[in-house]
Amino acid sequence: MKVLCIGDSLTAGYIDYDQDHAPYTDHLARLLDHSVTINNAGVDGETVPEIEQRLGPLLQDHYDVVVLLGGTNDLGGIIGLHPSTETADTAVSHISFARIYSLILGSQTTKALIQLTVPFNAFDRMDSQSREQKEALNRRIQQTSCMKRTVLDINDPALGFNYFYMTDQARDMYFQDSLHYTAKGYQHLAECVFSVLNPILESLK
Repeated sequence: MKVLCIGDSLTAGYIDYDQDHAPYTDHLARLLDHSVTINNAGVDGETVPEIEQRLGPLLQDHYDVVVLLGGTNDLGGIIGLHPSTETADTAVSHISFARIYSLILGSQTTKALIQLTVPFNAFDRMDSQSREQKEALNRRIQQTSCMKRTVLDINDPALGFNYFYMTDQARDMYFQDSLHYTAKGYQHLAECVFSVLNPILESLK
């Protein structure tokens, strides 16, 4: 079995400016059966269109499952660019995963896509407009119908990873800065992904 984990710095495992990375896929590989091969294709700073451009060639390597986490940088790029009178849904309407879904659906070998919602972070607590826009994008991610796709709502309080439901102690443990995770945070992200990925892999055997 082959798994492709694609996305931005949250997939790459960015921790700090010294270029330290602790990708969640390291811990995910330890949780999964040894017969599963994982390729981490996370790139710091990428937006959804950039992820989309890389996905097509990567799918030629015949992955069984793709795990997608994207949208954080797209949202960051629109902060302050839209008038307060504009709805959050309108502000994020240009962020589209449609082409990514099309590539997955067109793949003969890729049987499943796991898409994570965009995680909440400290910026969403400081800026209500930022939070509303992220909520709008996440609603669209969750409500869009797409065969082969399973949505992992990383903000589900039951997973213990929603910034707004964390204690200060948990935030210090999981967040390196206002956006990125610590090594422990990425490990927890891996456990969340594993909870959805492993049953899918078992069903494909």
